[in-house]
Amino acid sequence: MTVITLENVSLDINGAGILDNIDLTLRAGELVALVGPNGAGKSSLMKCALGAIAPTTGRARIGDDDAATMDVTKRARLAGYLPQIRPTAWPVIVEDIVALGRYAYGATTTLARNENDTAVAAAISACGLDNLRQRRADTLSGGELARVHCARAFAANAPFLFADEVTNSLDPAGQLDVLQLIRDHVDNGAGALAILHDINLAATFADRIVWMKKGRIHAEGPPRDTITASRLNDIFAVRAQVHHANGAISVTYRK
Repeated sequence: MTVITLENVSLDINGAGILDNIDLTLRAGELVALVGPNGAGKSSLMKCALGAIAPTTGRARIGDDDAATMDVTKRARLAGYLPQIRPTAWPVIVEDIVALGRYAYGATTTLARNENDTAVAAAISACGLDNLRQRRADTLSGGELARVHCARAFAANAPFLFADEVTNSLDPAGQLDVLQLIRDHVDNGAGALAILHDINLAATFADRIVWMKKGRIHAEGPPRDTITASRLNDIFAVRAQVHHANGAISVTYRK
């Protein structure tokens, strides 16, 4: 089983400390929510784990390989990336967008083309897009487009998925749809790291929450163990109430 690890990772950019001595392990079968205030270093941590940024000190590994120096095709087959959703302004067909997720596999043989077609069709069906596969992306709603981007990431069949604030700009139903898709993807054997700002969504969908502030990890663990009023005050400077009912956790907070 491929494991992604960050070991003593620090990152400085233009003399500013972005990450400070980060240790983190990600495994298949687990949805990890990365939470913290703006500027905490969440996206930088994700980019180091992906190999998009080389840490100043320490090491990020995907399996046994250095994430920043490993072959890009191999990396794309092991780790998918779902960026913050942005509207697609040109008239690309949904099926063609999803097929971009197979770029790392090429299509030089009939077998490869067949495997790509199968993976794309499965991702489209998993995201409930069968009736939209021939629609132009510039005619879709924000929630529909979010599911298209999920399908593109899922089509890669990578053992890990990195999702960076993918619920931003979505209405509540769209947020639930996207996170349920990621949850189902994990339950089918993948691993996922998702940057979230909504603690209630993290409580609902995550197996583990990693709490960041000022470039450091302050705590990590299951929602039931780490979502506390004192932690929310420490991380976000808010006064919070944490409610437990029928095994579920919900949070209300104010300044």
